Order: sequence, then structure tokens, then C-alpha cells
Amino acid sequence: MKPIRRLFAFLRSLANTNPELRTQAMQNAPELIEIDQAQLRDLGERVRNSIGFEIEWLLEFMSMNFYVFEANYHDLDVYLEKMTHPREWFTDILPIIKEVLRLFHNYLASAKTLIDLTRAAVQAHLVNAVVRHEYDRRVTVLFGNDPLSGFLQDLRNFLLHRQLPLVMPKPQLGVDTDGEILSFSMALAIRRDQLLGWNNWSARSREYLSHCDEEIELGPLVDGYYSAVSSFHSWLHLAIREEFEDELQQLAEMQDELHALMVPKGEVAK
Repeated sequence: MKPIRRLFAFLRSLANTNPELRTQAMQNAPELIEIDQAQLRDLGERVRNSIGFEIEWLLEFMSMNFYVFEANYHDLDVYLEKMTHPREWFTDILPIIKEVLRLFHNYLASAKTLIDLTRAAVQAHLVNAVVRHEYDRRVTVLFGNDPLSGFLQDLRNFLLHRQLPLVMPKPQLGVDTDGEILSFSMALAIRRDQLLGWNNWSARSREYLSHCDEEIELGPLVDGYYSAVSSFHSWLHLAIREEFEDELQQLAEMQDELHALMVPKGEVAK
């Protein structure tokens, strides 16, 4: 067992209500109790106050935020994929439509959450960083002027504050040159006319809607935006790690030193 995990296990044992287990924990504790508390406290403070620790925490925080968005995307994608296999649902499509609507709501909400929390984290922790300027530039180029991004943000507001959009099945037929049907599947779509009755669409959303078919398929909307966001966050994580490579290396060295302090006497650090 690693030293830090050993210490946590020891502390959990002390909290146990069973007196025999507490006694056993105390008997096994001397090697841990002999740790140099002053040195451990000083090193812990240096770790917590280091730039590397701040950056590592920032990266972990952004990873958690992206995970929420990504998990919602994959959950929704599973149900959209089911629509391409009619035999699985043909006799009972309504439960799938209701579930898609729920998951689409979660996808849009988590997309906006990711935008806001990432912006707040960058502004708070990367004030003077070079990557901050490139972050601002890429956000403007990739999302600020992108009709799809603007439309999905406005659609989120429509969904949260106006109404849940009516999701309808859209038949898709594959035919040969003679008109013979080769394949049959379904997609899910929302109707453009029900959206246009809302007056709060931005200019770029109206531009996007002006080029849409009457039935707007959810699959391309969801996939296109997810792909752009995923690529952007991959770049952002890599760019932050590259800029703060030295600080993260210093953090790793302090963590190794902290690990060594936690190893009981006579045990080799791993």
C-alpha cells in the first residue's frame, strides 16, 4: 500500500466504532506517527502555494467540467443511434423520443455550463499567461462567429425558458437509381417553424436557421458541436501544460519529496 493511502487507512481505522479495530490501528501506527511533522507541514505549504499546484488543480477542474459535457453527449448519441435500427423500437417509439428530449436538454445545459466555467477558470488563473491570449482568440474565431455555436446557445435558452421543442421522427430511405428501396432508418428532428415563432434568436442564429431544412436533424447538430468543443479543449489542456511545464515539473519533484516523507522507516519508496 502506498504511504499516503496507508495514512488515510489508519485515520479511517481510528474513526471506526469498533474498539478492537481502533486498538489494532494504534498498534500498527508508530512508524506513521514518527513522521517529521514540521518538515511535512512546511513541504505541504510549499506544494499548496506553488504555481504548479494551481495549474494542476485548474487542469483537473476543467477535465471534470468537460467530462460532464462529454458524458451527456455520449448518452444522447446512444439514443440517436438507436433510431437507425427501426426493428429495435418500431412498435414503441414514444419512450425513445422522450428520453432523447431529456438527454438533449442535458447536453445543451452542460454545453453552456462548460463555456461559463472554463471562461471563469481561465480568467481567474491565467491572467498573465500567454495561453490566455490564444484562448481568447480561438474562442472568438471558433465559436464567437460560428452560426452553429450561436444557434445551440440560443436553442438552450429557448428550451429552458420558452418550451421543450417537439422532437419528431424523420424517415430516411436509401434508394437505387431505379427507385427501389435499399434501406430504411429514422432520424430525430425538430421543426424549424416552431422555432421561428420565438423572438429572441440572435442574428447568427437566424442566419443559421435560414439555411436549415424544415426538419432540423439532431444528429448533425450534436456531433458537429461536440467535435469542435472536444478539439478545442484538447488544445487548451496541452497548451497549458506546455506553458507551465517547468512549474509542473517542480510540483512533481515536491510531490516525490512528500511521498518520501510519508514512507515509514525501513520501507523503500515506490
